Amino acid sequence: MAMFQFMKDIQNISVLRFNENQTDRMELSRERDARMACQMVELASYIIDGSRAKIEEASEKGRFGCSIYECSSSTKYTDEYRSVFLLRGPYHWASDVDFFASKGLITVLVMVQEALDPFEVFIKYDKMTMTHKIVAVWKTT
Repeated sequence: MAMFQFMKDIQNISVLRFNENQTDRMELSRERDARMACQMVELASYIIDGSRAKIEEASEKGRFGCSIYECSSSTKYTDEYRSVFLLRGPYHWASDVDFFASKGLITVLVMVQEALDPFEVFIKYDKMTMTHKIVAVWKTT
């Protein structure tokens, strides 16, 4: 009888601690997502601010497109996140829903595309230099 009561007490404590830990983990996750969202907005602003000069320079050289941002897979935007993660999300994401959409975040690419609306903007991976590039194209036909 004593062991049965002991087991019930342990179960109650375990359930209580589990709920507390789950609440703490959820709060930490929300804080991390908020920091990630801020850093994504900062990265998008950095790309957008520097894009005009790069586009003008490429246009003066007679080109119809240019790289407005590039980073390697190891380039860190901040101590917490790599630039490529903020651009593309995790390499291995098994869900049908996009990583950033599952968190309710707007991707950096979408922010840049909206800011540079008449231009076609996309991400590509350059195998020769092993860099991820955001490219803006303004070819008419």
